[in-house]
Amino acid sequence: MKKVVNYINIFIIFATIFTSCSPQRRLNFLIKKHPELLKQDTLIVRDTVIIESYSHDTITNIQLHDSTTVINNEKVILKYFYDTLTKEIHHHVTCIGDTITKEIHIPYEVVVVEELTFWQKYGSIIIISLFIILSLLFFKKITKILL
Repeated sequence: MKKVVNYINIFIIFATIFTSCSPQRRLNFLIKKHPELLKQDTLIVRDTVIIESYSHDTITNIQLHDSTTVINNEKVILKYFYDTLTKEIHHHVTCIGDTITKEIHIPYEVVVVEELTFWQKYGSIIIISLFIILSLLFFKKITKILL
């Protein structure tokens, strides 16, 4: 019976050691207590789309038309030609190639790692040791007075 109790105690000790030592849990707990350790940073993604040149011709039969029309937008050129012999309109469309660039800003948080100062590292040890020294001196004086 004692062996079973010992094994259960050993199992409980190992279970608490292995479940409580997760670095992710400690980091989450630390960030909850000290949110100033997180720094906002931005990832920039540049996406480029290349549009190639495109040209298209069609013919439309029409009864009466007597002019040539050219529409020139910065990226598209439309031309309409009227052929008087065949009485047809020739449509010519040209789309000029272009490159479109888009920047996407994705914010994310980074953990800031800073070196501790001397006082942050050893301040508690210094205060505790001073407290122990002062208490020993105090008890030494009390014991001299009482004796």
